[in-house]
Amino acid sequence: MGVDTNKQAVITGLVLTLLGIGATISALLIERDYSGGFGPKLFPLIAAISLLVMGLLELFGSLRISQHSEASAPEQEAEQIDKGALTRILGLLVLAIIYIWLISKIGYLLSTGITTFFVMLLFGVRNPLVLLITVILCPIAYHAIFFWGLGVYPPYSEWFDLATFLGVN
Repeated sequence: MGVDTNKQAVITGLVLTLLGIGATISALLIERDYSGGFGPKLFPLIAAISLLVMGLLELFGSLRISQHSEASAPEQEAEQIDKGALTRILGLLVLAIIYIWLISKIGYLLSTGITTFFVMLLFGVRNPLVLLITVILCPIAYHAIFFWGLGVYPPYSEWFDLATFLGVN
């Protein structure tokens, strides 16, 4: 019996776990809203704990004990990095950075719609009707969840803010 230690998976698990711990501590430091509820702390805390759990799962999964010292051919193929998935992950990272910048410039609703459009394209959605519906419904749904439901309000934008223009802030 040997220990199958995939170095990349171990490193990924460790990094995700450490990021999860840091993010959880950071989320816990966010002040509660004026009524004492979780408010703006809730979503970052859920995301941070999810990151921590995924990191631990990756770490422990990569340290599993196997019956064979070498992985079989199908297992080796399954462990190959899917270049398409890597491209989508890097694309999401770039879109997330642009999205954060766009929120400060053109507001939450427009930047969410624009980013949603490109995320859908990145994942292969090409149907114009589906793209249109998604670009309209995602910002509305997120606005309802975060701003009306959780009471977490969007930052003011520098150039133009559709939510202020429509009076939904």
